[in-house]
Amino acid sequence: MLPGTTFFGKWTALLDHPMDAVVLANDFDEHAPLAIAFLDRGIHVLSESAACVDERQAAALLAAERRSSATYSFAENYVFHPHVNLIRKALADGEISRPTLTEADYLHAMSPADVTGLIGDPAHWRGRIEPTAYCTHTLFPSPVSCRSRCRHTRSTPPMR
Repeated sequence: MLPGTTFFGKWTALLDHPMDAVVLANDFDEHAPLAIAFLDRGIHVLSESAACVDERQAAALLAAERRSSATYSFAENYVFHPHVNLIRKALADGEISRPTLTEADYLHAMSPADVTGLIGDPAHWRGRIEPTAYCTHTLFPSPVSCRSRCRHTRSTPPMR
């Protein structure tokens, strides 16, 4: 145990604990409600996995972040996997040209029976979400040029 560590039996007790920030590393289908609660208390939030499971949660999370004095951050560690770093290095070294489209898929080293066992099991977060809700590994931050068919935001300028 670390000196000065405080333990809580329920996460809601953290809402009244004096702190600046929280890292959410719980089941991802529970991130948005917790993030909203912390943001509403002015506590910075880092979600270590997918932010929300549907459009309703996304809208609520965005509204909470906009009204809060705190910041919300989303972290996805998949971009640091060795094969992703290999692609990044190949780009940097000029071994491959700049991509205009990236298409990928994410596979766990699990048997089909093990994967099937998770789907539909309400005790596991994968059984509590729609199959398409957990797409962060496939949609990792990658350089993509949409040309004239996409609208670019200030944070993602078009690539030349």
